[in-house]
Amino acid sequence: MSNEILEPMTEEELQAWVKSTLDDAIDYIDNDVSNRRVVAQRFFLGKPFSESDVSPYEEKGRSQVVSRDVFDAVNSMVPSLMRVFFSGEQICEFVPRGPEDVQPAKQATDLANWFLEQSDAYGVFGDAIKDMLISGTGILKIYYDKTYNVESRRLSGLNEMQINLFLQEGYEVTSSTTDEETGLIDVHLTRKTPNGQIKMECLPGEEFLINRTAKSVEDATIVAHRMLLRVSDLVELGYDYEEVVEYGGTKDHVRNNSEWLLRHPAWKEDEDTSSDPAGRFVHYAECFCRVDQDGDGVRELRRICTIGSAHEVLSNEVVTDTPFLLIRYDARPHTWEGLSVYDALQDIQRVKSAVMRNVLDSLSLSTRPRIMFNENYIDWDQLSQDKIGSLINVRGDVSKALQMLTMPFVGQQAFPLIQYLDQIKEERVGVGRASQGLELEHLQSTSAVGLAASQKAAQSRLELVARNVAESGFKPLYKKLLNLALTYMTAEPILMRLRGQYIPVDPSTFSDYDVRISLSLDSNNEKRTQTLLALLAKQEQIISQFGPMNPICSVQNYYQTLQRLLQEQGLIDGARYLRSPEEMQQMLQQQMQQAQQQQQPKPSPEEILAQSEIQKTQFEMQQKAEEMRRKDDLERDKFEAKTFLDIQELQLKYNTQIDAGPLVQAVNRNRELERMDMSVQEQIYQQQQQVPNA
Repeated sequence: MSNEILEPMTEEELQAWVKSTLDDAIDYIDNDVSNRRVVAQRFFLGKPFSESDVSPYEEKGRSQVVSRDVFDAVNSMVPSLMRVFFSGEQICEFVPRGPEDVQPAKQATDLANWFLEQSDAYGVFGDAIKDMLISGTGILKIYYDKTYNVESRRLSGLNEMQINLFLQEGYEVTSSTTDEETGLIDVHLTRKTPNGQIKMECLPGEEFLINRTAKSVEDATIVAHRMLLRVSDLVELGYDYEEVVEYGGTKDHVRNNSEWLLRHPAWKEDEDTSSDPAGRFVHYAECFCRVDQDGDGVRELRRICTIGSAHEVLSNEVVTDTPFLLIRYDARPHTWEGLSVYDALQDIQRVKSAVMRNVLDSLSLSTRPRIMFNENYIDWDQLSQDKIGSLINVRGDVSKALQMLTMPFVGQQAFPLIQYLDQIKEERVGVGRASQGLELEHLQSTSAVGLAASQKAAQSRLELVARNVAESGFKPLYKKLLNLALTYMTAEPILMRLRGQYIPVDPSTFSDYDVRISLSLDSNNEKRTQTLLALLAKQEQIISQFGPMNPICSVQNYYQTLQRLLQEQGLIDGARYLRSPEEMQQMLQQQMQQAQQQQQPKPSPEEILAQSEIQKTQFEMQQKAEEMRRKDDLERDKFEAKTFLDIQELQLKYNTQIDAGPLVQAVNRNRELERMDMSVQEQIYQQQQQVPNA
């Protein structure tokens, strides 16, 4: 049994722990993970195999073609996946936990969908899905960006009072100088205005850090986002300029990473030697660490931000969640990484490249055969000219001067092997001619049954990938959006445009709901459209036979089916084409009210005359009451003035203070009581006059 006593970490101990843990994560990513991902990206781009140090190596003077199997498979899968998630349907929804949560959960779902519409969700998920297919893992970051708008003003000739007015408006004095003769002050003022908002971005692979033995983001000792920011960017994040400017231009780890260098081949090391200190780059890391800093024996999740290559701690706070999401193409059990299309096809691409090179070499030798020549009959300079129609000077017998070394083309024998490799590729990733929707007449060698089976297998593979994206990407994304709304967006309602109307949504009424995937993950919507049409016909039959109040199908159900059918055809805004049952109900109520008003009989001339007499009498009574109130106020004012003079006379005569407050309050109280009584009497009279009219 250990006798070690738990004690809180000192700042020096925490600094040392953060530096060692972060350095180990950087070493793991830079020297292990990134090197594997760079090879996958080179395969996707069709780079020569010699750059990745894998066979078949390129040979000088021979074909160096590279088969683009990884590229073709990725670009074939991306449209299908993007169509599934961005065809207009609701991807996820929040599940209420009780009857009281039904409406707030619906509003929370609308808020999440509205955020995805307002943000660049299509571009962000497009990049993440492509990263997932190439490298195995797409990395998303969803967070509340606490930025500040920094205003700077230089003013001269101010006094202390004028400076205080600026301080009351939120400005801070950065520097100041005082004129000894006039006493006026020249100041440099700055003001930081919060400008926070929810943001979502796809992180490059080299910017995401995680410890070596992590199984997921949830159990990792450290997950971090390292980045290169300029000094001015850190000032906008709320840091002081003097605190961060000294780190500008220092050595960083990011630009030594192989992935970063692959994407920036034209980068030069002297690019960031800016004469402007605010424009220099700084190595900045936002780390989410599980560490027992307070010494209670339980690790807390802390957000620790560091700066510089030595990872100096700038801030440290306890948080409840990390902002990262990992989307995986084919999840590997018990590890945070996933398999990719590259992992499935890299051997196919290498073998096909070798076969295609041999085929092209055979074709080249058969169309441009080697030549045997006698240098005694032909000059090499003339023979080496490839210009069409050029003359060759031959000395002596032509048959003895040169001879063509004819090579037959044997590449056609490799075509069945290429087709076999394509078949294996289709079985592995679900991408091929059949899965791309080609008709049977374009696939003459395939039977109808075989084509249907092939298409079904390919669609099943794509549906599995779509399910992985939904479960690992969109589902936790909705959850994090809800948590961010509950944390940062409860100050005032948010005005959103939904279904053609502007609706205020109050996030303070939300709770911690569960998330359910509501999107159909079938990439082919033809079958769903036929099902919806059949359901629509059945609903029409029920409503026509049993009326709109039948217990099976309501008008609302029919409206929702029509909306879903429009969404299947890509028409997202159903309000342009259909009127909702709520709007119809409001219109019917307005029409009923107008009909009731029209049904009321018109008053006779005698009733109109009596009504005018009543109004005239009411007006005369109001005038008399107003005259009485004015006269009463005048008399009371005279009484108060006389009372004040009498009190002043008594104070001067007897040299003492007299409190007239109670007397004035009593007079005012009586005045208010009388006014209230007159108001009540007037209301009673008006009610008595309205009874005969009714």
